[in-house]
Amino acid sequence: MDLVAVIPARGGSKRLPGKNIRPLGGLPLIAWTIRAAIEASIFDEIVVTTDDSGISACAQDAGARVIDRPAVLASDTACSADVVRHAIDLLKLPDAASFMLMQPTSPFRTAEHMREALALRGHGCSSVMGIVAGKPLGWALNMDSDGMLHPALSAQAVLHDDSPPYRPNGAIYLQNCGLFRQHAQFHDTATRGYVMRFTDSIDIDELDEFELAEALVSAGIKKRPA
Repeated sequence: MDLVAVIPARGGSKRLPGKNIRPLGGLPLIAWTIRAAIEASIFDEIVVTTDDSGISACAQDAGARVIDRPAVLASDTACSADVVRHAIDLLKLPDAASFMLMQPTSPFRTAEHMREALALRGHGCSSVMGIVAGKPLGWALNMDSDGMLHPALSAQAVLHDDSPPYRPNGAIYLQNCGLFRQHAQFHDTATRGYVMRFTDSIDIDELDEFELAEALVSAGIKKRPA
């Protein structure tokens, strides 16, 4: 396999219980990402890694393969890198393969976004990361004229820079398996930024964020994937 979608979804959400299968526009939240990934037609496999039977059932209904995540990788302190390593090793993905990590809490990342992010790979770029302009400054990144990402030197430098600061939005992390096995990082000094709009980058962790997403769907601004 050359490219696999990895969607991490654990069951133990404290701030918004059951968020990954909470209906948004009549569709479980996790199904938005799975259906968009199917529509993108770029993945050899679409995998959900979870510890929760309800999430597993929703993921399979939406068309994804499910990997049972060990309890040690489903705690509040579990590291995303360890979750991904477990998934790609279980799938026996070769070092030459790549994965696209996509949080199910970013429902408005579309098939087009996935295809565009994949098209940015190569030409001196080892990985691609979805980003959005704005705060918090602690996550701020500068993007050079070639689209490559660099840490902002300081909050003061960011505030007076002509270009806006960017932060990871959690929607897309595209990385080579071999490099990831070496460094266990989703981005490095050769990461190209894929800029996404604020409304495409909404990350649902709290009730008010879910209500905002619902409002966008109800208003017809965002449409559920086919």
